[in-house]
Amino acid sequence: MTTSVPGSSVSTASAMVSPAALAQARSTRYAARKRVNQIALTLSLGAMAFGVFWLVWILWETLRLGLGGLSLTLFTEMTPPPNEAGGLANALFGSATMVALATFVGTPIGILAGVYLAEYGKTGWLAPATRFVNDILLSAPSIVIGLFVYTVVVARFKSFSGYAGILALALIVIPVVIRTTENMLLLVPASLREAAYALGAPKWKVITMVTLRAARAGVITGILLAVARIAGETAPLLFTALNNQFWNGDLSKPMASLPVTIFKFAMSPYENWQQLAWAGVFIITMGVFALVWAVGEIWLSTVYNRAHPRRDELSDEHQATAIRFTFFVLVVALVVLGFAGMIVTLFRHAPFTVPAMALPTLGMLALAIADARKHGADVRSLQEYYQG
Repeated sequence: MTTSVPGSSVSTASAMVSPAALAQARSTRYAARKRVNQIALTLSLGAMAFGVFWLVWILWETLRLGLGGLSLTLFTEMTPPPNEAGGLANALFGSATMVALATFVGTPIGILAGVYLAEYGKTGWLAPATRFVNDILLSAPSIVIGLFVYTVVVARFKSFSGYAGILALALIVIPVVIRTTENMLLLVPASLREAAYALGAPKWKVITMVTLRAARAGVITGILLAVARIAGETAPLLFTALNNQFWNGDLSKPMASLPVTIFKFAMSPYENWQQLAWAGVFIITMGVFALVWAVGEIWLSTVYNRAHPRRDELSDEHQATAIRFTFFVLVVALVVLGFAGMIVTLFRHAPFTVPAMALPTLGMLALAIADARKHGADVRSLQEYYQG
């Protein structure tokens, strides 16, 4: 049944199905969508270019001004007086110590709390309250955390100390690790948990062997994010560890740190201090990049794929062996390079601490060599596989 439009000889049905009109309507809609897409793509590329421009500029200035201050004395000398030669050995040691200990303190607490929120925090009032407090800590300025630790620890004991700096940095690490751990565990499909429960596994084994393993890449990313954040924090350490122009291995006393030293030297009118400040900025930037590059699972996979195009043909055992071998070589290189400079510094400024530092170093190298020997047959079989 068709109806005619008054004053027209064309029916409504024929007008609706007219190929020319239909093609015109589609062309109009396509052109409109194409314009919207081009505008959105242009704005997105412009925003990306705007952000990348400043990032590249910062990195370029860091490289340009930081490379000029690199030298052997930078890693072996103490922070100098104005217009005298010196280095950042005490600041490097203080930052490495406080960041490492804060990470070791905050990471287990953050992971355990994240597991509780993701696996046990479905009901009750404790989990929502914990999330609320964690979000406050996550968004709180670092200077507030430093002031809190100053009031609780420094003012009570009437002394700045490395312990107070470690506590302040750990309070920054914990909320970051909690949030990333909880979010990553919530992304694990429920079917994995149900399959493990169906096999008779208890809940603690499901958490440790299934969910945490499935989410380990995200958890490691959260830990790296926390380390990258605390590595450049200045305000909390100004209120807690303060600073020290000399080598100090006693955590109960004020301790130098690289961010505080950079802050102090960059604002000074002395050229040698400014050069050391830029060198410190370069070390922090490259240190964070190297950490993410070395530990990240994505980096290992990328390097392995580029080096071995036949990765898809390898068995899981060969893949794990190759990744383990690559990581072992990288760890040995970093340990040797890092502790070589540290031992030189210790010999010059604190000879009595050399045995205390050498024993853990030799222990780490012994464990790494033993692990390499244990898997040496697998490495050789992997090499034979590629050669064949």
